[in-house]
Amino acid sequence: MQPIIEEDEVKELKDFVKHRFRDIAETYLRCADEYVDVILEGHKNEDAQAMMEAAHPLKSSSGNLGLRALSDLSRKIEETASNVMEGEAEFSELAPLVADLKDVHDKSNEALREHI
Repeated sequence: MQPIIEEDEVKELKDFVKHRFRDIAETYLRCADEYVDVILEGHKNEDAQAMMEAAHPLKSSSGNLGLRALSDLSRKIEETASNVMEGEAEFSELAPLVADLKDVHDKSNEALREHI
């Protein structure tokens, strides 16, 4: 598994955006919570499309903030959900990914908050 956070990437971003980092990080934290909720609800309702649509921005925004583990997990959820929609995977293949999501998300939030 990827590290929860890439410290060098966060430092580089902070150096680039300077005083705006707090706003960027806080906006990310709010949005990430919403994306995770949509993924969990989508899993509960067996809605692969909703899961895929929420996993995509979660993957990208997490990656932009150096949150590698969450970005990687979101990518796997997005790809698997897409494969389910195309009939190339079973919905049950999402279960182990979703089982890890809350923990990785919580650890990612904690790691990012240390930089705010």
